[in-house]
Amino acid sequence: MAEDFFIRAARKRALELDADIREIETGMMRARADDDELRAAELFDGLTAARDARVRLDREVDHYVRQNTPPQQQPMTDAEFMAMSPERMQQHPEALNRIFSKSKYYDKQMWSDPDVVRRVSDGVAEVERRRARGE
Repeated sequence: MAEDFFIRAARKRALELDADIREIETGMMRARADDDELRAAELFDGLTAARDARVRLDREVDHYVRQNTPPQQQPMTDAEFMAMSPERMQQHPEALNRIFSKSKYYDKQMWSDPDVVRRVSDGVAEVERRRARGE
């Protein structure tokens, strides 16, 4: 997914939260050096809140990306390929690429040739005629 306005805003907020966390951790080290338990307890609460905010932000960004990313098509299995009719193969570029990758007569670049397309279509039509006759 391309980085959009919301992703950039979330990345900026994540950097802010990370800086806050580092600042709080530094404050906790200072509280330890000063032996200030009350200040350390307050900072610990702030650290917990900042880390929780960061986790929630990451979760929301992941959710946003999943919602705005089209699902990836699963690769075709050998069984699906073998069961696919010639008509359906014409609708699936992956199947055609698979055929051409194994062909000793054609390659992928040849599919843009109108003569090749016509011959493949003629072959599919012949298959349909033979099916109709029960062959």
